[in-house]
Amino acid sequence: MLTLSEPSAPLKQCGQGPADGVRNRGFASALSCISFRHAASTMQHSDRYLVRDAKPEEQRELTQLCVRATLHTGYDDAFVDRVMPGLTVMLPLITAGAVQVAEQPCGAAIGVVTVTASGLPGVALLHGLYVDPPFWRRGIGRLLFEAAATRARGLKTGGLMIYAEPSAEGFYRRLGAIRIGEGPFYYSPDVVLPHLF
Repeated sequence: MLTLSEPSAPLKQCGQGPADGVRNRGFASALSCISFRHAASTMQHSDRYLVRDAKPEEQRELTQLCVRATLHTGYDDAFVDRVMPGLTVMLPLITAGAVQVAEQPCGAAIGVVTVTASGLPGVALLHGLYVDPPFWRRGIGRLLFEAAATRARGLKTGGLMIYAEPSAEGFYRRLGAIRIGEGPFYYSPDVVLPHLF
């Protein structure tokens, strides 16, 4: 069971120190539901990165970030074309405050996460968590996930349902998710997604 009441350790500066071992990849996929305790606010910034709400003028840039992460995970252009609706950061979600961005001190976006209420009582939905490939393994995925959990608590939910790319299963498992099954990806049924709880 995941508890987010303790702040994470500070992140390393780009290119400095060892990676934290978290490789966040990709686009929306594996169903998982991680329960969390309504506890003290978690840290949403570090010495080098912070998380803030996305701005409408960043929609295209954030969508391109999602595409880069997906391509770097090993998928091809044909796959990206099929799943583009799932990779697109939607303007209504940005203006509703559902999209958050990890950024460098200079303001450059290096990661994005989207969380909304779901159709299930007490459960929020993580639409996608993407980190720009040059910034993988620097703790940014964990920082974004903590921001997602904080947003879910703000929606008065007690759980966070996650759709994650199959190779990101280990990332979510390290955060407390448990695999409970698998199923096809909506936009590309040939991709089998692990279901986590």
